[in-house]
Amino acid sequence: MAELTTRVATLVLLGAFVALSASCTSGPEHKDQNGAARLGGTPTAIIPTSSGGSPGTGPILGSNASGPIALPDRSLAIVSFTKRLQKSNQAEFVDISLTIRNEGQSSITNEPRFFSLIGRGGDVFSYQDNSSDDFYLPIDPHTSRTGLIEFEIPAAAAQGLQLLYRPDAPTDTVIARLVPS
Repeated sequence: MAELTTRVATLVLLGAFVALSASCTSGPEHKDQNGAARLGGTPTAIIPTSSGGSPGTGPILGSNASGPIALPDRSLAIVSFTKRLQKSNQAEFVDISLTIRNEGQSSITNEPRFFSLIGRGGDVFSYQDNSSDDFYLPIDPHTSRTGLIEFEIPAAAAQGLQLLYRPDAPTDTVIARLVPS
């Protein structure tokens, strides 16, 4: 009797295994990108195709040590770059004096949101303060405006800084390496 029970249990388990195996390997048929049939669980490589656009343009690279950076409708000159350690809270004040010259035929805007600092590790710091209140007014054609902008950043992030200038015109984006003056 025990032998019969063992055989029945083995047959039941074997039948369950066969049924389970069959349900795992079969599935609805799908077609891949080339129209070939494949089972539902088979991975398929997806190959991207162009949607008809054109590649964008990257930022213009420069440095405060290389002179003014020419852009399509303006130029950006970093006059000076200094850092001041604030020991009480382990912060660093980064002061950047710069001149923006409008080379175009119409006014350009100049706003605090156009300026950020990028740290060596990829951290991005937003504008903090400006000591020249009129710096952020529109700049008329063939005129320039000079101002001092200030950032407060953690002292540990104050090495290898770059200025990110991203105005409304995407072709005028600049990443300028900052060398202490």
